[in-house]
Amino acid sequence: QTLGITVIDTNAEALLLNAVVDVGSSASIDTYAELTNLASIVNRLSIIAAGGTVSPALTAQDFEALGITGVTAENLSAVIAAIAGTADDGSGINAMAKLQNVANEGIANARAASQAIISTYTGTNTAPTLADYRNAAVSGVTSSNIAAINSLIGELSEAATDSQVEVQAVI
Repeated sequence: QTLGITVIDTNAEALLLNAVVDVGSSASIDTYAELTNLASIVNRLSIIAAGGTVSPALTAQDFEALGITGVTAENLSAVIAAIAGTADDGSGINAMAKLQNVANEGIANARAASQAIISTYTGTNTAPTLADYRNAAVSGVTSSNIAAINSLIGELSEAATDSQVEVQAVI
């Protein structure tokens, strides 16, 4: 409040913002605008944890600005869902380690969901997307070759495509 950052109005938000500032580089917080941007991100995380919706929506870049790793455009919705599943008072995300752990849970959920889409693809049901392959950590899939790859995946059994290693071997 002393700095005029009024969006930080709970103890959980203050704890997380302090943690972000503690681990951030001095170049990332050397202006008031940068500090208020970080405060806005922390506030939006708190709103999501409490079950609310935010505007503007959080982005993978917002998580990167906080120092949270692994969040991508492809797994962002799963990370947001994991945050929404934490305690409404923000206590589940009030420290960097807690927030990273929740993000990791969302990333793992996205990976598992995408791997399930890939492994259950038969050629006639919902086809895996580029995002699914990225979430499953499968490299080499592009918009130019995804149709051919999906054709190959669709011919294989679920047991032959239920891990990243197996799918990567097809690519």
